[in-house]
Amino acid sequence: MAFLRQDTNNIVVDAVLTDAGRAKLAQGNFSIFAFALSDDEIDYSVITKYGQTVGKEKIEKNTPVFEALTNTNLSMKNTLTSISNPNQIYMPLMTINGLTSGILTLAESASSSGVSINVQMSSTIGGSIPPELIDNVYIVYLNRLFLSVAGQVPINSQALSNNPTLNTARYEIATTSATTPLTFIARDVSQAVYNTYAAFSGGSYISTYVRIVGRNSGLSKEFEIRITGT
Repeated sequence: MAFLRQDTNNIVVDAVLTDAGRAKLAQGNFSIFAFALSDDEIDYSVITKYGQTVGKEKIEKNTPVFEALTNTNLSMKNTLTSISNPNQIYMPLMTINGLTSGILTLAESASSSGVSINVQMSSTIGGSIPPELIDNVYIVYLNRLFLSVAGQVPINSQALSNNPTLNTARYEIATTSATTPLTFIARDVSQAVYNTYAAFSGGSYISTYVRIVGRNSGLSKEFEIRITGT
């Protein structure tokens, strides 16, 4: 969804269904139960440069507005969050434990049980995390050509089946604790495919990236996974 016009008293909004939404509509079980807003277009450095009053005016008048996108993986990278505490000035931190220098190495083998990480939420200054920011679901984006999440099925599996060119799998991992384990498994690819993608690293490994987003907090982490041949 995006604004078509906002320069008058009448705000015109363009709303489109995502690929996943259209799939649900075709199945007859499409139902809107929640919505989210984002500020992907906003450049907040304008406020730093011009001050709050002038900066706010420049943002409102000069910011280009994105068109509504049907691709869920491209839209709404930075969602907004409502917090009941007006004095809340610190956001919690998302930490990925199990990486080496920010990188995870995984062997490409049919016998491999994968490698695990822990996603952890913590307060920046101690105390408790505001209840609105406690994540009960982590959204994981990865390239289905090379990876999968152990014991999980992508929520966009139907869209992936219908569109062979769509390679970004989206998983939703429920959690009830501050620390959530995730295990990634390398898919068994042909030698030709491995050589093609490993060529960018001189044949040593395939480099791919995983993005994890907290549903309530909006916090996200992206890290590299290097898949080595066997």
